[in-house]
Amino acid sequence: AAPITAAAPAGADEPEGDYCVAYALTAAEIEAGAFTEVECYATPEEIPQGRSADIDLAIIYDGTGGGSPSTVLRAASCTGAKFAFSSTDWWNDKISSTDLVSCGSAKHYVSATYTGTHELVTTSAVFNFTTVNNLISSIEYAP
Repeated sequence: AAPITAAAPAGADEPEGDYCVAYALTAAEIEAGAFTEVECYATPEEIPQGRSADIDLAIIYDGTGGGSPSTVLRAASCTGAKFAFSSTDWWNDKISSTDLVSCGSAKHYVSATYTGTHELVTTSAVFNFTTVNNLISSIEYAP
C-alpha cells in the first residue's frame, strides 16, 4: 500500500493512517539540517519492514499511556540515532508518551537541534512526558 504522508501544516488534522514509521536521519542529513520523514498507514500490517539491518528503536505516541496515532522509529542501531520534526510536521509538538523498544535511553528535546530543554527516558515501559509533553521537536537515542 502507498504511504499516507503525515507532514502537514501545524494545526492540521491527524494523519489519515494511525500507524506510522520513520527512519533515523543520516549524519549527512543532520549536518544539512534535514528533518525526519514520517509515513503513515491504515493498519500496522501495512508498515513496511524497511531495510533488513534496521531495528525498532521506540514507539512515540500522541496521547499519554500509549495508543494511536503512533510512530515506530527505526535505525540500524541505537547509537547516535536521531530524529527531528519540522515545525510544519504534524508530529512536531504532539508527542506525549513513548515506549523504548531496543534502546537504553533517549533524550527528547524541545528544539529541533538536539539542544536545550529535554527529558531523558530510561525505562522500557510506556513513559508519559511531563517537562516536554507536547513540546518535542527532536530525539536522540543511545544503547
